[in-house]
Amino acid sequence: MDKADYVKKTKDLLSDTSTYRAQSEEQTKEDTCGFNSDVRKILKRTNRGNHQLRFLEEDPKTLTLCGIPKTHKPGFPMRSITNEIGSAPNKLSKILAKPLTSALGTISDTHIKNSSELIEKLNTTYFTNKTQISLDVITLYTHTSLRYAISAINKVINNIDENILPINKRDSK
Repeated sequence: MDKADYVKKTKDLLSDTSTYRAQSEEQTKEDTCGFNSDVRKILKRTNRGNHQLRFLEEDPKTLTLCGIPKTHKPGFPMRSITNEIGSAPNKLSKILAKPLTSALGTISDTHIKNSSELIEKLNTTYFTNKTQISLDVITLYTHTSLRYAISAINKVINNIDENILPINKRDSK
């Protein structure tokens, strides 16, 4: 794929206004200030939270996006990949994700860690009178309902020992 084709396909991907919207650097800075202000209010409620304040990014970088061609599809449509390193929530999200990551698979037995585990499950599953299907994901996470995501996170948090959480459970709501 040459550069002109890459640029055109990436612009076509970004032209989907139901998924993407243009945002100025000024708006990004405003959003970051609002995000940091809201997070500070939550974290300052407890000593444990106060220790997390250092993970806020005061001068965040604007997200960058690149397109990766889906070479297994006709016409090589693009898959968007965003680089959030240096973004406002990046460092803090890593800290907050640790206890959630350790709880993967606790609310659903369908979680698969990697392709090796998938192969192992497929080899030990009997498909008599069953149909196996594969669903293609168009754009990961962009259509995830915030309400359902928060509900799933709350289920996990309710089953985790509060001592391993970076903030108290009551302060996470």
